[in-house]
Amino acid sequence: MDAVHMLDGTWDRLHDYLDHSAERMAFLAARPAASQPEPDGSQGAEVWQIVDEMYLDDNEDYIYQGSAGIELADDIRPRTLKWARNHDAALIEVHSHGVGRRRTTFSTTDLRGLIEAVPSLIWRLNGRPYAAIVVGGRKDHDSLAWAERGSGPTPIGELVVGSASFLPTRLALAGIDRLEGEE
Repeated sequence: MDAVHMLDGTWDRLHDYLDHSAERMAFLAARPAASQPEPDGSQGAEVWQIVDEMYLDDNEDYIYQGSAGIELADDIRPRTLKWARNHDAALIEVHSHGVGRRRTTFSTTDLRGLIEAVPSLIWRLNGRPYAAIVVGGRKDHDSLAWAERGSGPTPIGELVVGSASFLPTRLALAGIDRLEGEE
């Protein structure tokens, strides 16, 4: 995913939901947007457009929900996968670590969970991409996307909200490399 585009209203609703005393997770469905080939005839940037949003219920959808992490109820993964397949879309999970003094990136726990879960998630999405975004404020974020089963993660190139463009911190790749080196 070279870019993910969303409307200002989507970004505002997402932040309103994530701005909470306990950690929360939301999901976005994204479809490929029409892209123009490069002047040299090569394929243009892979641009994805957000087409729907799913917000979880604090009382029903979490086994654990605290200021330092969450555990989703058992029915959430199957429900979100079905939701994305019904949209014929890629699935993007989004959570917040709150505004901090450091640049935003995924926690070690986040990265371990993604490394473990993503291969089966992509398989269940029938090969559509799976991505994760962690936000630390209205402009600070990091991201990882898996394009296909067996592929390694790459950062989402840019997050475009309305007409504003935000680049990821790109810190997660070093965390993934460190964790894979421990195995």
